[in-house]
Amino acid sequence: MLDLVNANNYEQLTSWLKSLNPEIATYGYIGIEFLKKKGIKIENTEFRKMTELSESEIQLNTCQGCIFGVTEQIKDVLKNKNINQIYRSFQKSGWIK
Repeated sequence: MLDLVNANNYEQLTSWLKSLNPEIATYGYIGIEFLKKKGIKIENTEFRKMTELSESEIQLNTCQGCIFGVTEQIKDVLKNKNINQIYRSFQKSGWIK
């Protein structure tokens, strides 16, 4: 996802956003949010899909380190506070250019 963000690959991230796989769709959402922070305009079609996904109660398998993972609802993973924290972390680490 970060490679797509760094390449400003909006097309591929929107394809991910529309995936039936909830984890891939969530990565697409996060990637598009990161592009938005970089100044890329988000089209209404994707904005509507992002709004729908951000309200979803579908359970995701998420990583909590190397030892164990947990499940969380998509709407909890995609909260603005969480997205902003992830973005800042990737920015500080140099993974987002």
